[in-house]
Amino acid sequence: MIKKKYKSSINKIFPKEYDLLDVIPVPTGADKMVKMQTLQEAIEEFENDEINTISYLVRVKLKKRIKKLTKTSRKEESLKKSHLQKIYKRDGTINIEYLENNAQVLFNSKEYELSKNIYLTILNSGQKSCAALRGLGSCSKEMGDYLSAQNYFEEAIAYKPGFSCYKDLIEVLLLQGKNRYVGEVIERVLKIDKLSDEEKFDLHKTAGNAWMKAEFFDKSENHFKSALNANPFADDVQSNLGSLYLNFGKIDQAIRAFEDAIASNSKNENAHLGISICLYNNGDKKEAHKYLIKCLELNINNPTAVYYLIKTSYETQSFTKAVNLLEIYTKIDSCNINIIYSLAGMLFHLGKMRKSSDQCNKIIEMDPLHKGAKKLLNMIHNNNV
Repeated sequence: MIKKKYKSSINKIFPKEYDLLDVIPVPTGADKMVKMQTLQEAIEEFENDEINTISYLVRVKLKKRIKKLTKTSRKEESLKKSHLQKIYKRDGTINIEYLENNAQVLFNSKEYELSKNIYLTILNSGQKSCAALRGLGSCSKEMGDYLSAQNYFEEAIAYKPGFSCYKDLIEVLLLQGKNRYVGEVIERVLKIDKLSDEEKFDLHKTAGNAWMKAEFFDKSENHFKSALNANPFADDVQSNLGSLYLNFGKIDQAIRAFEDAIASNSKNENAHLGISICLYNNGDKKEAHKYLIKCLELNINNPTAVYYLIKTSYETQSFTKAVNLLEIYTKIDSCNINIIYSLAGMLFHLGKMRKSSDQCNKIIEMDPLHKGAKKLLNMIHNNNV
């Protein structure tokens, strides 16, 4: 078999008048002693050969196969060559504009890791460092690595301390809840020349919210007032200013701010909620109840408003509108036993025994040991008897 396999190759080496007698394989993976024994046996055979024989020790190695280019592979090679030509200009420098466009396309396709690799190439080239750092920061931000994004944006500001770079940094700081740092950064940004009135308004509003969350009352108040100087009818800022006053116990000032917000926008649910809490704290529970109803009519999915609505309903014995709202709310939050129990009690006070009983049964299905629901069912039963 071996002789046949190599015969055509051997015949090309030796003259035609010679015939191939034998090919003795030397085991390559065997022990050295086995190889020596094989060679010894071969030499003994050579000694017994006829006179007109020639013996050689030949080593051969398989050549690497050369892959023929198909039409598809030629096209791929051509595309690769074309791509490389676009990456590098004729003078050998990197084509930054081409790389930037590709990075943006990948970013828009949510291929953030690939986009990030291109931005790193641009950064390493030493050209457009600020743009590359902003791109790296944006990719890191979308990938949820907020701290890396923060570092990239801070470095970008060192190259170009403009509004756009600071805006990137502020956004990623807000995602991390670094409210004090946000306030400090914005106060640096406000010193930049040529900010538009709209940009100043947005910065003051954001700073007001950040300082309020960081519990710096004076700084927060000043920024909210600066925002209102720019836009006196900004109901969201008026409402936030009211929340600031409420948080720091300045109830009368909070009420005025919430009233201004409602005057600017009657559909501002936060202002209705805020003023209702102020009125409740001042002891005017009936008036607070009215604002809570309006708040939930604007947006039923407000757990804080629902909590205060239940309190004011029982304390003022005003159940009719509250029942209608709670019936809607329990369809959204159908597993909240406390709210269902409150609804069952209101229905009982309104004399709607069957509906009250239905709500109690829902509770017992979820919590068979609920004492309040069982007690209310007994009261319903005794009332019907």
